[in-house]
Amino acid sequence: MSLRPPHCGGLFCWALYFCPCLRRVTASGACIRFGFGVYDFFGYYSLSYLACSRQILRGQRAEFKGLALMDWDFSAEHECAELKRLAPAGYHIALHIKDTTPLHRLLDYPTSWVAHYTAQAYGLRDPVVAWALSEIGSVRWSAITLPDPLDILGQAGAHGLVYGATVSTGPLDARTIGSLARSDRELTDQELARSEVLITQLHQRLMPPRPLTQAQVAALRLIAKGYRYADAAKALQISQSALKARITAARHHLRARTTAEAIQRAASYDLI
Repeated sequence: MSLRPPHCGGLFCWALYFCPCLRRVTASGACIRFGFGVYDFFGYYSLSYLACSRQILRGQRAEFKGLALMDWDFSAEHECAELKRLAPAGYHIALHIKDTTPLHRLLDYPTSWVAHYTAQAYGLRDPVVAWALSEIGSVRWSAITLPDPLDILGQAGAHGLVYGATVSTGPLDARTIGSLARSDRELTDQELARSEVLITQLHQRLMPPRPLTQAQVAALRLIAKGYRYADAAKALQISQSALKARITAARHHLRARTTAEAIQRAASYDLI
């Protein structure tokens, strides 16, 4: 399963944390994706909704109602399958969070909970989020003692996320946070330990992007400053087609759908 780096999420997706575009990946490989938004750890400002028109299989291109997406070099097929076995009710993994944006996201929560969590803007008041941003390791939701005045965990249970656990790993400026849930029982100690191993492996395998070329950096910096393509091309003494080629190459390198997203991602990782 080749996955595109998404942004927005469901349970324990955090407002002002994580931006740009949600993917919901099911055990069969089908997915649902929400569009780009500025404050999008919980899908707060999503602009569009696209349904997947085919399953995502290794080596294939995914087509979202006419929008063809490129393949990515990060495959999580094995981990997704095992996480789904451990957490039949769903999971949400946000990988390498830097400056409030994850480099990659895997999401398989019920769409009903995603919509409710988003509409209520629960992100900043979620006790699971607070725990994950301040601790390293794993914890069952039932063991979290932080205040939950809005009964967010109780409401999650009404959507099938009755029993769950969260794993937090990595440094604060590249934190990976994963939550997974069941409807029937608590995760066993062995299942919780295995979940931590899987999420840690994903964190270690997905590394931040390599540096851009000097030409790509120069092009993105001018566009970031508000230059029009014609003006940027003139400043760089190249043709507009050459400028667009550099920006397109930078977008692909950064796994970004748009130039604005490429600039945001490059800035987050100090590449421009």
